[in-house]
Amino acid sequence: MSKLTKEERDSAGPDLYDPIQDDPKFSETIRAVQERVREEVKNLNRIGSCHIIWSKTKRVLREEHGIIWFDPSDMNPRTLYD
Repeated sequence: MSKLTKEERDSAGPDLYDPIQDDPKFSETIRAVQERVREEVKNLNRIGSCHIIWSKTKRVLREEHGIIWFDPSDMNPRTLYD
């Protein structure tokens, strides 16, 4: 994987996100699950915690609501998150 220069990263624009988040049929449910998961792990402040939050969010959406959601690391595979 090649590294981008700072200028290339800055000009690439914002990270992609799952467009299902904009769908009125799903947006409120996704937002509610994200808030619920953040509350559940609010004391988890360490490097890499975003992956735990996204994993839990993805699981709850799939198992409890039948929603397939792609987290930021799925949507931006060349971006490293911590």
